[in-house]
Amino acid sequence: MINAIDEVFSGWDRAGEPGAAVAVIDRGTVVHKACYGLADLEHGQPVTASSLFYICSITKQFTATAVLMLAEAGKCSLDDEVQKHLPELKRFSDKITLRHLLNNASGLRDHLTLLALSGITLEQPISRDELFDLITRQTTLEFPPADRFRYCNANWELLTFIIERLSGQSLRSFLSERIFQPLGMRSTRLCDDNLELAPSLARSYKPDGQGRFRKDEFGITLSGGGGIVSTLDDLILWHANYRQNRLMPKDLMQRLSTRGVTRWGERIGYALGLRVLDYRGQALWMHGGGLAGYRLELCHFPDADLGIIVMGNREDFEPTVATRRIADLVLGQRLKPLPSAPRTPPVQNLVGRYYDRKQGHTLVLSAEGERLWAEVVDYCFGLVPVAADRFETLVGPHPFSITIAEMDAGRPQRIEAEADGGQRLTFERAAAPALTASPRADYVGVYAGPDLPFAYRIESAGGALSLQIERSYPRSPISPLQPLFEDVFAFGVPDLNETRSGTLRFERGPGGKVTALVFNFGRISNLRLARQPA
Repeated sequence: MINAIDEVFSGWDRAGEPGAAVAVIDRGTVVHKACYGLADLEHGQPVTASSLFYICSITKQFTATAVLMLAEAGKCSLDDEVQKHLPELKRFSDKITLRHLLNNASGLRDHLTLLALSGITLEQPISRDELFDLITRQTTLEFPPADRFRYCNANWELLTFIIERLSGQSLRSFLSERIFQPLGMRSTRLCDDNLELAPSLARSYKPDGQGRFRKDEFGITLSGGGGIVSTLDDLILWHANYRQNRLMPKDLMQRLSTRGVTRWGERIGYALGLRVLDYRGQALWMHGGGLAGYRLELCHFPDADLGIIVMGNREDFEPTVATRRIADLVLGQRLKPLPSAPRTPPVQNLVGRYYDRKQGHTLVLSAEGERLWAEVVDYCFGLVPVAADRFETLVGPHPFSITIAEMDAGRPQRIEAEADGGQRLTFERAAAPALTASPRADYVGVYAGPDLPFAYRIESAGGALSLQIERSYPRSPISPLQPLFEDVFAFGVPDLNETRSGTLRFERGPGGKVTALVFNFGRISNLRLARQPA
């Protein structure tokens, strides 16, 4: 068994390269703990069980625990309106509660995606106050609260401020006194200062495509959504608290693992800072984390009493693949058999870009050998066939499936998709129109709105359209626009050494004149900017 688990990490255990760490806890006993590769390439420091990693979004379950502690003490209720504690946040037509924030069902826009759309990459230094201002300037919601699940880091930024105001302490101090110290997690802390020295920190790396690695760093100040640094040994102690809680409230794990409910009465796969899923017939509580080159996942199978923790400091590490392969090895016959592969259309026939006219999202299907990949709403899913016309995720924290609803000449023309919380989308295959000089001129102009700090300029040159953010410094890169449908275009913006893609749709008013553009980008939908007078 031990050799088989080590084999899972063989691709991330090479001399002179960043690495990973793993712990497997079976019925409370650590049955395997191992470390691979280097924590610091420049100094040749190996990854150890005491190496610090940013645990990124795994932080959210600690923040949720802090909120539950304050609620237990009578400082707040999960059903409090957010503005009761944060009057700076505008009131919307629908009430947003603390529970909506914790369930990622608030309808607020993700502030990290807003930053990227504003041309501000996470490599740049960004303070908490700047992030707070960006969140509280929003004048509209993505959707009514509890309408659906939408992962949103802004929820956790607001929860950080609420915890600090209610407790009279910094979140760093509160977590240390109320969680880390009582559990003996001596190396763990909230790192709320990017300039703070952390001698044992595993550095973050990205492959350069030529067999070497580059630093992959960020400048943003992280807080209750992703700012904790911890070690493998300390996360083993945290996992022990899953099994035998030593904190308040006494029913902590039951509360953390209770899934949210939409206003339609449907359960979503997100609880309070935890994903609650089914993996091959076994209940699974888990959360992943990823920023820059950090890739992590903490899993607990409550019925099987199995814990798996994996941590990596390289962007190409795949924690979900690792944890599921380990689960397959340890749980064996306790798992439901994998479905037999049905006959499906060749995956190459499915490849293409598809567009959802109602919500403005794009679905990009690509193939890697015989494996189908779907990119939608800032996520990338590996899909497996479960029926002749249906594909779905087998591993991964975000349930997603597609069904081919309409074919023409062996290629899909319409695809029905279902995401977490029962959200349904209908995608059509993109059919790019030809643009003449006259329609191009219709789009040219400046567009702005209260929800973003900058205006955006659409220009036409050399027979093509482009998007540029109106600011003097740092100068915005020019993003070419690729036509998808009439008045609908794809675009891309750089963020942390990669280009993130989205769509924009132009609205027309009386007489057919273009009056606005609407962004759909990553976790943001239908963000409208009005055309400014010439």
